[in-house]
Amino acid sequence: MINKKIETAINKQVNSELYSAYLYLSMESYFYSINLPGFANWMRAQALEEFTHADKLYKHVINRGGRAIMDVISKPPFEWKSALDVFENAHKHEQAVTNLINNLMNLAESEKDHAAKSMLQWFVDEQVEEETSADEIIDNNNSFSRGLRVLDSSLKVLMIESSPRWEFKYVQAMLLRERRIELDCFLAGVDPIVARSDESPYIDSFPESREKLFSYDLIMFGDINPDQLPQNTIDNISSFVSDGGGSLVIMAGKRFTPSSYRNTALEKLIPVELAPTRLGGNTNNAQRPISLEITETGLKEGFLNLEEDPELAKQRWSKLPPIFWSVKTLSAKPAAKTYLTHPEGDHPIVAMQRYGAGEVLWIGK
Repeated sequence: MINKKIETAINKQVNSELYSAYLYLSMESYFYSINLPGFANWMRAQALEEFTHADKLYKHVINRGGRAIMDVISKPPFEWKSALDVFENAHKHEQAVTNLINNLMNLAESEKDHAAKSMLQWFVDEQVEEETSADEIIDNNNSFSRGLRVLDSSLKVLMIESSPRWEFKYVQAMLLRERRIELDCFLAGVDPIVARSDESPYIDSFPESREKLFSYDLIMFGDINPDQLPQNTIDNISSFVSDGGGSLVIMAGKRFTPSSYRNTALEKLIPVELAPTRLGGNTNNAQRPISLEITETGLKEGFLNLEEDPELAKQRWSKLPPIFWSVKTLSAKPAAKTYLTHPEGDHPIVAMQRYGAGEVLWIGK
């Protein structure tokens, strides 16, 4: 049975997570009212994630024989001064949520509730990402001018994820702001009814036929449970790249990618050799900062070179905020190009390779 103090505290946190969802839905509505649909969709993804957080806490109480009590949810604000004001408030809110989670963890430790501590550690790690996500958007140091090649036609992009983790939300918001990008998002862990709302970028089912899949220019493959994908999906994605000349970005995750895809066609697509360990990363060192190092090859690539002068570019990269987790790799595959490495051992974190007629970019964090 669950400790009564822990049960009461977790019930309060369920209410806080549901309030967070209400707050982000209110922010979504505000962004639609000022014609910023990209930011609105970012907030919708955030709200959906808060609902999953509440559900995780709710199930913990129920599974341990407790009673989940649904309390009144406070009314969130609905007006802000500007888009920046919204994100600054979102950042402050996530900081407040972090304090609530830390207090809950302290209570679990004082009550010697090891089951609650194990469950709450996931929330502690999650809040690091949540704060980073909001802070990255409001950071006043995020711009740099470069020359770009302008495309005359639109690009069709498919994003695939199990849940709206912060990497998904950040990239989605960026892509939705680009008028020449037609974005479809398959979020396997979300109710298909979300895809039926007007102007929603979500699709309610994965494009199973090769014809539909091959209609995309780029597939962004995130941290998705293989059990949530139709049969032959990975083989079709492999053909999309090798035969169809499509581009694939594989964004690693802590749960499924690449750990659940050992000895599949997806592992062959990855431009790096994976370490013979559990591939979800080193969770024990989740809080340890990792400062990425750019390679000489990376300096020659326009999308990573932040300065014309290579030395200045290296200095700029060295001053960027660290990451706190990465997939363990051994080396780049023979034909691959390594762009960013781990500071300890030059293990590739970002790499690319040609694969048949197409190409694959690996982002191992």
